[in-house]
Amino acid sequence: LCILSNNLFNQYFFLILWFWWVFLLFISILGLIYRAAQMSIPSFSKAVFHTYLTPSGMDDAVSKLALRPADYFLLGRLAINVKGSTMEEVLNELIYTNHSKEEETNLVSISN
Repeated sequence: LCILSNNLFNQYFFLILWFWWVFLLFISILGLIYRAAQMSIPSFSKAVFHTYLTPSGMDDAVSKLALRPADYFLLGRLAINVKGSTMEEVLNELIYTNHSKEEETNLVSISN
C-alpha cells in the first residue's frame, strides 16, 4: 500500500491550517491592541463611544461629558445593549451629575 498521496494531502492540509492559525493570532493581537487603546487613551475611547451613539442621534451628548476612558468603555458596552431611549436617560443623568459636581467645585474654590 502506498500512502504517499495521503501524506501529500496532509502536508497541504496542515500548511493551510497553520496559515489559518497565524491569521487568527494576528487578528487577536489587533483586537487586544484595540481594547487596550480603548481602555487607556481618553480621546480614542471618547471617539469610539461617539460612534456607538451616532446611529441613535445622541452623539452631541458626548461633548458634554468628561469621563475616564474606562467609563466611556463601560458606557459603550451599555449603548450596544440597551434601547436608545434608555441610553438617552443615562446620558442626561450623567450630564446633570457632572454639571452639578462642576458647580459644587466652583463654589468651593470661590469660598476659599
